[in-house]
Amino acid sequence: LEFRRVSSDHTTSRANTAGIARSTALIRRSTCFPIAHALTATCGLFLAMLKKGCVVKVALITGANKGIGLETARQLALRGMKVLLGSRDKERGEQAAMQLRAEGLDCECVQLDMERPEDFRGVYEFIDKTYGHLDVLVNNAGVQIESSEWNVNTAPTVTPEILRRTFDVNFFGLVELTQLLLPLLRKSPAARIVNLT
Repeated sequence: LEFRRVSSDHTTSRANTAGIARSTALIRRSTCFPIAHALTATCGLFLAMLKKGCVVKVALITGANKGIGLETARQLALRGMKVLLGSRDKERGEQAAMQLRAEGLDCECVQLDMERPEDFRGVYEFIDKTYGHLDVLVNNAGVQIESSEWNVNTAPTVTPEILRRTFDVNFFGLVELTQLLLPLLRKSPAARIVNLT
């Protein structure tokens, strides 16, 4: 886990501090709760600063339609953030967003395939036009392509094509997306980038 602050000179406005008390019984039954809870706990100082910041706090999570990404989305939304669920499969992403909205959380799905740079630009333009800034970027999406055939994809036999695709998603895609979103992050009073590895 990597946790960094992005500096900003952005002038903040009065926050909307509507109550966000919610039941966590359902959340604690999730197998991903401990990891996601620990991740969001690292945002403690940041979340405190949000009360002095912009009215809408926006988080983008890649690979957020299931697992740790989905639970992280839930935890950040419980803390009053607007959460964008990045999902390669738009239909599954919409289902995940509907699930969270049914819990009373402010979430929305965005199409984000880490192998499609055009999706990066689409997400950037959507956030810029709709919110004008980004407060949290959680780089959660990742692939383990070789795991589909462990008996074939051993260290001596895994193909360069599989390795290139793995690195394109898990490293190069992450860097490209983060670099593209930096201007929006710098508009936040206390932006955070969280990388899951």
